[in-house]
Amino acid sequence: MGKIGNHIVVDPNGDEWASMDCRITITSDSDGNICALQKGGSDGFTQEEINQCGELSVKIAAKN
Repeated sequence: MGKIGNHIVVDPNGDEWASMDCRITITSDSDGNICALQKGGSDGFTQEEINQCGELSVKIAAKN
């Protein structure tokens, strides 16, 4: 996931990747457990944004 301004982008394309202020990779399993988290880029995420990204990661993992 990436952050562009105040927006969170899931699975960014090349143009979005080039425009991201920061990124976060969250790995979760089908049981809803977050297994790993990595943040990159020069900007940051708010606690609320991290929570939102974690919830999205768990939902996506549950579908697979």
